[in-house]
Amino acid sequence: VADPKRGLKAAAERGEVVDEEGFKTVVPAKSKDNKRRISEMSPEQRAAYLKRKEAHEDAKWNAVGASSNHGSNAYNTLNASHRPKTTGKALPAKKAERVVNASGSVPLQPTKEMLEKMAAIQAREEEIPETELDFRINAQGKWYPIPELLSTNDFDHAPQLVKVYINNPDSCIGGVFCKISGKLWAGEHTADEPWMVAGLVTPLQKLISEEATEVEATIAWQDGAAIKLSLPSGSGLLTLEHVRAPPKHPKGVFKVGFKDFVAQFHSALKGYLTFAEKMESGCEIQEAKIASLEESNPTKAAKLTEGLEKVRNKLPNSAKIQKHFAILEEAISNRWPEGL
Repeated sequence: VADPKRGLKAAAERGEVVDEEGFKTVVPAKSKDNKRRISEMSPEQRAAYLKRKEAHEDAKWNAVGASSNHGSNAYNTLNASHRPKTTGKALPAKKAERVVNASGSVPLQPTKEMLEKMAAIQAREEEIPETELDFRINAQGKWYPIPELLSTNDFDHAPQLVKVYINNPDSCIGGVFCKISGKLWAGEHTADEPWMVAGLVTPLQKLISEEATEVEATIAWQDGAAIKLSLPSGSGLLTLEHVRAPPKHPKGVFKVGFKDFVAQFHSALKGYLTFAEKMESGCEIQEAKIASLEESNPTKAAKLTEGLEKVRNKLPNSAKIQKHFAILEEAISNRWPEGL
């Protein structure tokens, strides 16, 4: 602090810059002439001088940061928080000396506790929960993963499954089955009409393409239930939150590895498309058989036709699924050129 006995004028004659609060900094001067020149500066000249000095200090700090062996973002952030602040006034000499020593290195370093906390946060962010996802269809009271259903002899005769559904349209249900770290996220309590599975494609595509960081989707859930999908910018974890869930379904927020979730959904969607195509073929075969009954048993034919229409409305449309699949694949290839 400037000596009040000598006054501000005496301090200025000694080459000291004194602000309104009485803080001073010795201005580097190579000679008495320089000191006298600084003391004789007008307010405008002195402001310009201090601005150049501040720029010089910034350049010095940048050089120190570049030469430092501690190049992590966390370390640079830590140093920035301890860097002397400049507000158009000269920097306090003593504070600057505490930050930069004679060798030009930066002695301030993160403590062991800080490093441990940063490592723990990074480990939690990189931990990817185990996810199991597939699409399943109910067939005569049993739930079959579509790949398994496609490989069975019974499913090679798709018309037979269509016939089962015609006689009992309410049994034509399916949906996403998913476990996250062993906990149920979606299952038979969330299954509904099979075509609704496609409701997750567009929201996922928006997240993959980074058109949005938060979306809401309805994916074959009863009673208009839905989920909110959130993917913070730069994060690899997708958050799944129940917006409206069925009574028996577990509530809560789930996190999954985004890329892993997309990969499993993409794989399941391939089987889903094949399922849609086979079931459409089965519907056409059953339609021809029903037509042959119109003359001999018109009442039965009408009843079966009504059942067939209900089944068709519940089943996925292969043309629409193919379109959704193409959009999803394009988004995936743009985000992950190396593949999933």
